[in-house]
Amino acid sequence: MSQLTKYALAQSLRKLLKERPLDKITVKDLVEDCGVNRQTFYYHFQDIYDLIAWSLNTEIDELLRNKEAQNSDLKKQLSRVFRYFEDNRQIILNGFDSVNHMQYENIVEEYARTHLKEKLALVPKSAFLSEDECEAILDIYSCGFSGLFLKWIELGMPQEYHAKIEYYFLLLDANLEFVIERFLEAKN
Repeated sequence: MSQLTKYALAQSLRKLLKERPLDKITVKDLVEDCGVNRQTFYYHFQDIYDLIAWSLNTEIDELLRNKEAQNSDLKKQLSRVFRYFEDNRQIILNGFDSVNHMQYENIVEEYARTHLKEKLALVPKSAFLSEDECEAILDIYSCGFSGLFLKWIELGMPQEYHAKIEYYFLLLDANLEFVIERFLEAKN
């Protein structure tokens, strides 16, 4: 029952975000739309921002959990996240304009980091890197991706921005082995 209530609150938030920006939505609006009381809302979430974070994490997890997504490469997985944001453009923009941008950044960065870690592990020479060196590489590439992603949202999700994302993947594919080589050379 608890999960159903969380999903119902998330659906109410999605519905309201289609109509207006987040700063015009109150907990009262949410609970009235959902048919629960304030106490129920606060039992599940600290505030509306907590609900947004939970909702985005849950939806993206479900998106990437299916068999097709799990068997695809990093580019395809992150492209699915882009499509999800595009498909929910009005909701994302209405939430993004008023929310602490860190919510979106943290979510995207964490997904990028998880999948980059898998990609890094596929490069044979990465086994010779220290944990700190691997973390540095993951930080740089995941922050780069999330930065591009946030810029895309800030600009209103223009279609022509996709070329920059393609450039990111070109750089990633071309440079990851080179970067590992450079780290290993710096050790000697």
